Amino acid sequence: MITIESLSAKNIKNLELKDTPFRRVTLVLGENGYGKTNLLRLIHCLLQSKEMPPELKGQAKFPIEGYAEDGDLLRYGHSTATVSLTVHGKGTSYEDFQKAFLGPKDKKTMSATLDFTITEHKPGILVKVDAIRIGEKTVFPEAEEKKGAKKDEDAKKVDLQAALETWVRTDLAGKTTYIPTARLLKRNMVPYQVERPATAVDGLENTILRLYTSKAEDPAALDRIRKILRDFFAIEDVRPHLLPPAEPAQVKGSDGKYPPPPPAPLAEQLQVGIRVREADNHWFDLDHVGSGIQQILAIVTMLEESRAKIALIEEFETSLSFKNRNKFLQQLTELAGNEKPLDQIITSSHALFQPKQDNVIPIGPDKPGVRDRVNFREWTEAKDWRLHTKLD
Repeated sequence: MITIESLSAKNIKNLELKDTPFRRVTLVLGENGYGKTNLLRLIHCLLQSKEMPPELKGQAKFPIEGYAEDGDLLRYGHSTATVSLTVHGKGTSYEDFQKAFLGPKDKKTMSATLDFTITEHKPGILVKVDAIRIGEKTVFPEAEEKKGAKKDEDAKKVDLQAALETWVRTDLAGKTTYIPTARLLKRNMVPYQVERPATAVDGLENTILRLYTSKAEDPAALDRIRKILRDFFAIEDVRPHLLPPAEPAQVKGSDGKYPPPPPAPLAEQLQVGIRVREADNHWFDLDHVGSGIQQILAIVTMLEESRAKIALIEEFETSLSFKNRNKFLQQLTELAGNEKPLDQIITSSHALFQPKQDNVIPIGPDKPGVRDRVNFREWTEAKDWRLHTKLD
């Protein structure tokens, strides 16, 4: 299990964060242009697996180092940014990592901090890990820099470095999923194929279908999706169904007659759509239901299929009525925690409402008398934060 505990950042777009806290479920509140999307994208950028550019091959120590296309995360006029990310670890890989670096007299802690430097590497950025600390003790780069004169010291240095790399690879790399809610609804129907071509568009239909056809199909995942739809919209089921192949265009031959149409390619014959069934047993194509149903189905389906442990959801409430916002937030909180599909959820919202859930920490515009609020404007430099705001 791994969760983000706090974040500090300098020269990242319009964000100037200092030890900003996160909990198991964090709701980032703010008006348009406050930097909510930038915050989610930054976290995802740091923890996604990356590769070094060809000219810098061999310089990465960890899979989270390397080139990323998020070049617009850097503040305008700056070519370098720094970020410190503190994570809370729990599990075998973290315990092994901690035991390898801490001595018998060191205080045990479940938190580790990673210091990043982000530099311009047009058209994107280059992400580098500068240091990793457990409490006050720096374990990287010291683990690889110790030059022991004895063979046993050299062997220990190798073991320490291996434990560190294993922890990053196992618990951090690729453990986030980023869900841009508004853009999920702009989906495309594409033919489903057993081996999907690289040019295939990942539509919502294909995502749902993969849950049904995957060798690792999890019936509990599909049941969770049905339960959420049933609680909100009286939708009893969601199922894939085959679509009839498109009729080929008829062109007359030289004799003035229409030749028999050629058989449609197998990929076109296997186009698949998604239908939902209401309580009265009426089935509807996904295109014929409301945007709220599509949105919730898209979000929960991506969460189930991603297998990620930290979900970053952009503006979850976009197509939902006011009364359903807290209800859906409650549904999301039930997916995160010990023995749950997710370890942590961080979601943004420009709808300024106070969540009813005690385990949700809202961070955003300050309101007098509301506990656990962090003034979002204090995260930014008062002089120029508006100048560097770029809406997505």
